[in-house]
Amino acid sequence: MNELTPQQRVNESTTLLDLCNTLNNLRREIYEAKQAGEHPLDLDDIIDLSDLPTFGENRNAPIHTHGIFSWDDKACIIEGSEFIDDWWEITSR
Repeated sequence: MNELTPQQRVNESTTLLDLCNTLNNLRREIYEAKQAGEHPLDLDDIIDLSDLPTFGENRNAPIHTHGIFSWDDKACIIEGSEFIDDWWEITSR
């Protein structure tokens, strides 16, 4: 059985929610590995945050994309607060 790489896990996301959950799961895995002294890398070292998949019928980018990492027709993924469990959040467009 072949395990998917982090980038493959991201690329296999089929919805914005799926992608957000994948990003948050990867973040937790990295955090836990760092706590155990096993993982020196950050999320942007193992996946390309500048080329995340987008979703929806037209895949039109929001007018302003600063701080937006992915989107669909109704919502966007943004970075959340570091003080909450899920670093990546979905917000409406």
